[in-house]
Amino acid sequence: MVQATRSVPDATAGRRTRPLALAAAVGALVLLAVPLRARSEAPAPPSQAPDSTKRIASDLQRVARTLEEVKSKQDLLLQAMLSEKVDKITEGAKSDQEISLAVARWISANIANTSAGTSDPYLVFATRSGLCGSRARLFVEMVERKSIPARLFNMYNFGQVGGGHSCAQAFYDGQWHFFDATYAGVFMRDGKVLSWEEIVANPESALENMVVFENTLDRSGGVDQDLVDRPRVESNTARMNSAYTLDSLRNARSAGFLGYPKVKTVYPVVTGEDLSRGALTIGKIDASRSDVTPDGVRQKISEMLGVSLGTTWEYIHTQWTFRDLEADRTYALRYHLYFATEPDLTVWAKVEGGTIVSGETFASTNDLKSKKPAVWEIRFQPAPDGSCSILVGYDFREKGKGLYIDQIEIVALE
Repeated sequence: MVQATRSVPDATAGRRTRPLALAAAVGALVLLAVPLRARSEAPAPPSQAPDSTKRIASDLQRVARTLEEVKSKQDLLLQAMLSEKVDKITEGAKSDQEISLAVARWISANIANTSAGTSDPYLVFATRSGLCGSRARLFVEMVERKSIPARLFNMYNFGQVGGGHSCAQAFYDGQWHFFDATYAGVFMRDGKVLSWEEIVANPESALENMVVFENTLDRSGGVDQDLVDRPRVESNTARMNSAYTLDSLRNARSAGFLGYPKVKTVYPVVTGEDLSRGALTIGKIDASRSDVTPDGVRQKISEMLGVSLGTTWEYIHTQWTFRDLEADRTYALRYHLYFATEPDLTVWAKVEGGTIVSGETFASTNDLKSKKPAVWEIRFQPAPDGSCSILVGYDFREKGKGLYIDQIEIVALE
């Protein structure tokens, strides 16, 4: 039977009413709010201007109240329709898992993958369209109507470096369970939908136990193209197999949940063998925002090299993992910087399993803002087993701020 009560992390508490988007209606009604006579006649004499202004202000207030009433009524209507739909599609479900699966299957079969996405689950439900984040929000809204806590779940580095995908998690039987209503499937073992942690802990087993929802409206090709003449996906199994591979599961990282800081993290791995041929070099000294170099491609960070220490475009941190280094040797991780959006931006390096000898922090200067290059060198020594993990990041969180990187070098020092 469906559980009546649950012990759930605080992050799942609370429900928000989401207003419908009525921008077009606002413009039309505001225009109608001004009497036709007032719009067609010559401007009122100065002595009548205050009265005309008051009348127009009163009309606008009336329109605003009317719009709020319409929005409220439409919102309530859609909520009622959504509740009715959830009741219908989950009829006969005997557990929280059966309810969650029924909802995920319905979304996959009835919501078209279009670029007309919205964060409002009611509009997704009403228009039957939305991208992965929109579908995940609709899943959350629907299962919560059956008293099942749920949350949006973001993945980064999924499919490609910097790639992202939004799914959802539902909480029952004492843990979170992973649902993908876009690519349309789940991973199960012994009749139980797995959590994300269980999936990435043993991706081989998870892929062997993939369950695909074949009845889907999704179509092949990019989301920004015309959907009318494009063929339907013949097999959603093929699409799930294409999206979820050993590499995608191994490289993907959970990146928090809705409401948490959205930081994309790059995870390059450097081995002693990589450095045995000399310095590992990513990028070129040419003041460009992206460089494709063999080492950069291998480390999968070339295309985001330019802004990997700033929020100019994305919140990006870098988690360096070093393996099989010489335990008694010092190494240098060098960031060649060519521009800072402003002085006094501080970036930092934090280490696990090893020691930072020097260069734990770096602060931008007026010279760097004037595009005079600078080098931030982080010297470190690995742990006795030759491993070291260095997280490079920053604490500022404003768009437009950041440090631009020309090149990254990793070199073994004498």
